[in-house]
Amino acid sequence: MRTTTYLLAATQSLAVCAVLVGAVAERASAAQARPGATPDRYDVVVVGAGTGGVAAAMQAARLGASVLLLEATDWIGGQMSAAGVTSMDEGYPPRDHLRERGVYGEFWRRTSAFYKAIGKSNDTCAVSEDHFAVEPNVAQRILYQMIADTRLTPLAGGSHATLDVLLRADVTGLVRDGHTVTGVEFELHAKGETTRRTVSSQVVIDATEYGDLIPMAGAAYRVGTLLSTRDALDELADHPVQPITWTAVIKQYPGGVPTDLQVNTPPPGYDPAPISPIVSLEGDGSSRHPWNWERMLKYRGMPDSTSPFSAHNGSGRSLTRTHVNLACNDQPFQVGDIEDPQSRAGAEARALQRTLAVLYYARHVMGVIDWSVANDVGYDSPYNRERVDALVKRRPDLAPYREVLRHFPVMPYVRESRRIVGADTLTATQLRRKKPFAPVHFPTAVAIGDYPVDVHGEGRDRGRQVELDLDEQIDLPERWIQWGYGPFQAPFEAFIPERVDGFMPAEKNLSQSRLASGATRLQPVTMLTGQAAGAIAAIAVQRGVQPRDVPPIVVQNELLNAGSTLSLRRHEDVPHGVELWKAIQLASLYEVYEVEDDRFRETAKVSEEAARIAFGRLEEAGLAASPEGAHNDVLRARTRGALVRAVARAITTSSSNGRSAAQAVQTSDAKAATHPTRLTQ
Repeated sequence: MRTTTYLLAATQSLAVCAVLVGAVAERASAAQARPGATPDRYDVVVVGAGTGGVAAAMQAARLGASVLLLEATDWIGGQMSAAGVTSMDEGYPPRDHLRERGVYGEFWRRTSAFYKAIGKSNDTCAVSEDHFAVEPNVAQRILYQMIADTRLTPLAGGSHATLDVLLRADVTGLVRDGHTVTGVEFELHAKGETTRRTVSSQVVIDATEYGDLIPMAGAAYRVGTLLSTRDALDELADHPVQPITWTAVIKQYPGGVPTDLQVNTPPPGYDPAPISPIVSLEGDGSSRHPWNWERMLKYRGMPDSTSPFSAHNGSGRSLTRTHVNLACNDQPFQVGDIEDPQSRAGAEARALQRTLAVLYYARHVMGVIDWSVANDVGYDSPYNRERVDALVKRRPDLAPYREVLRHFPVMPYVRESRRIVGADTLTATQLRRKKPFAPVHFPTAVAIGDYPVDVHGEGRDRGRQVELDLDEQIDLPERWIQWGYGPFQAPFEAFIPERVDGFMPAEKNLSQSRLASGATRLQPVTMLTGQAAGAIAAIAVQRGVQPRDVPPIVVQNELLNAGSTLSLRRHEDVPHGVELWKAIQLASLYEVYEVEDDRFRETAKVSEEAARIAFGRLEEAGLAASPEGAHNDVLRARTRGALVRAVARAITTSSSNGRSAAQAVQTSDAKAATHPTRLTQ
């Protein structure tokens, strides 16, 4: 009966799919700037249109910077779409507070509205309860919508935001003046021709998946546990980094899998041994391995815009689409695979083989003959066709799988990249969230994440997994969520290279230990850190200074205006985004005034002494340069709401004197021994 229903609806479903793929292609064409029409100078150039890059570009443009976004492939969205990692790794329930935040909250709201409008649930991934997933083409479509809407942002003088996108743009070098990056050199591939371009800028943001611009910038960086200025990277190329995965979006074909999408011969290197402990005929539907096929589908299940059915978390056989992202198709990766292009290409090819092996195993061992790689996502793009053809030319043994590979994602899922050495380095030790530990409080926080420290491949070569100058050996997890999960902060200083100017990181390329990057590498966090990078860059342009000279308070003010949560303090009676919420965020960030209760109780009385203490903390933190009236408001306040608003006004107006918040924090820290850090009422 179900098959009959499905077939009756097939024509309508395919029509929906055609409209969706066509809409994505139309938006991509509209969003991409005409190569000859783009100027030779932008305020900000963002390289890499992944989760972090798109967010950085939009935030910078919304703040008035002219922005050029360059992407080497012909897909945007990075890991969430171009790499096919379709379930958003947000942390664990409850997730409402995370889905409020900044540009990620905007993406979540738009995606949820899309699926609601077509009668689908987007809670389809059974990794945990209420686990949000999205089809790659839908994610890309929504990102293009957000870019288009960003261009409508009104600016002073009656103009609108500038955000140009160039796809298939390979950056070949950076223009430098001493230790300052002043532009990018790239090759643009369009209509069978290659054009070489140089574009100058005030800030370049590296949002590439591997951090490929960092060496070009001459910046010191970490890769694996190695340090570029200390270690001979070519001699230590076998040091481990997290494995990559070349996922596959697969779907059910009720009428049979098309012949050219059937994997009927074992791919090179095929070995069922790594697969059978994960999924097998002996498996069941429990959470323990091995799984049966239905449980495998649930693991990374996603909505299906083409299906007449609406799957929901744990619905199993109602799922008609999922993606293959399992331990058995993780491809081991090493420092040399990041550093050496040839070595990287070889490892990426082996990652493709591992996923082909899973598809062969499913059909010929599991007997699953109605599932294969999805042919309606839009991955069969000009870029991907050329990539696969070039691969087959190098590897003729992969020729029988050409059509299948053309429908694989356009890039691998990259878990670990190069990481700049910055003004400060975020560490896993600072992110411990399991009692009795708590995450370190950063007054200069510019983003928040929630994900646990998740390091794939941590069981192998444990002696070379930890940077002992940054973390402790015990920070390397021996079991899932060993050190807890929940909110943690990313500080401004992690975005500032130690010595290089005109250059910033986004995506996974921040100044952080490799274990800390296990918590910051997923889609929600990379969107929010990308948004922070874009804000820093735009404000640097506005002020005519380098990013390192931007007062973090100014950045925080703009990010709070954009709805990006920065403080770990949350009150259930204060809605996200309202004026009181912003005031509480600022006051608690700088530990001037905080209420530790779950409820803030805006009208609760405060004493004259409490107001004086708050005033004193403003002075100690170097935030006392605001007009006298603002300070008087702090001293006169007699309710929590009035006090926190007065404190926030004093903090924001003090930023006009250009004093950096880093200096303010140093002043505050020096006096911390004589005053408590929190005021509880």
